[in-house]
Amino acid sequence: MNKFVRNGSAKMKHPSYKKVSSENNQIIETLEVKEPHFYPIWHFHPESEIMLLKKSTGTRYIGDSIENFKEGDVVLLGPNIPHLWRSSKECFVEGAPVSAKATVIYFREERLGHDFYNLPEMAQINKLLSTARRGVKFTGKRSADLEYKIDEIIYKEGMDRVVGLLSLLNYMANQCSYEPITSLGYLPRVDVADLSRFNRISAYLMNNFAQKITLDDIAAEASLSPTAFCRYFKSRTNKTFVGFLNEIRIGNACKLLMEKKKSASEICYESGFNNLTNFNIQFRKIKGLTPLQYQSQLGSKA
Repeated sequence: MNKFVRNGSAKMKHPSYKKVSSENNQIIETLEVKEPHFYPIWHFHPESEIMLLKKSTGTRYIGDSIENFKEGDVVLLGPNIPHLWRSSKECFVEGAPVSAKATVIYFREERLGHDFYNLPEMAQINKLLSTARRGVKFTGKRSADLEYKIDEIIYKEGMDRVVGLLSLLNYMANQCSYEPITSLGYLPRVDVADLSRFNRISAYLMNNFAQKITLDDIAAEASLSPTAFCRYFKSRTNKTFVGFLNEIRIGNACKLLMEKKKSASEICYESGFNNLTNFNIQFRKIKGLTPLQYQSQLGSKA
């Protein structure tokens, strides 16, 4: 059985390019994550990835998408999409208990052979995998059944594991509702040295979004002039620096609104906005709702 557990004492050897496949060229590799928090480093790999989020809340960054994640979420990422999951800040307190749990399945599509995917029976799976080049998230009631089907693969071996993966992909493609994650125009940039710089930028933004961050501040962090930084950032994220920062801030605001422990005014300033009017404008621009409408909508789904 090729299963391994990553715990809080382990460190990712390659913080940008993540080596997944073992030397025996297996089609499938699996990982059970059990840590105080998810490792918040941008990374990519040539394998496709299915991730079932079992425990933790926070923000996920996939390509040019920034969204909150929650328990039960399932995503499928195609090859070489830069991504990271960042747990909520309370998970980073020293001595925090295991708060991040996930099951991850990695697979290399080409190892089944290109002719295999040309079979008529593979049409819907091919459509799913093609969409997964932008990343996909699963929605609707049937997505709840995915947890059992994903966990089942972990305990299979040999050909049973391959059959299990194909059965899972068939179920995802034909029985589940799904939608792409990244924008239509997004194209991943997968340069190892480049991601090292981008990791510094993203870590700075995620650690300091509640404070005032100027263009000069972030450009200096990247060792670039402000003009060069703007070009660089836009080419990597398909977003402006200010737009990306606002999405991080609104993501934090959404989490606080879900907790229902603070007023909208408190959430505004804690998320890095300097006035309530701008907070409301940016929230509606990104979420299509006011903060109070968003909170009310959450209550109606409870």
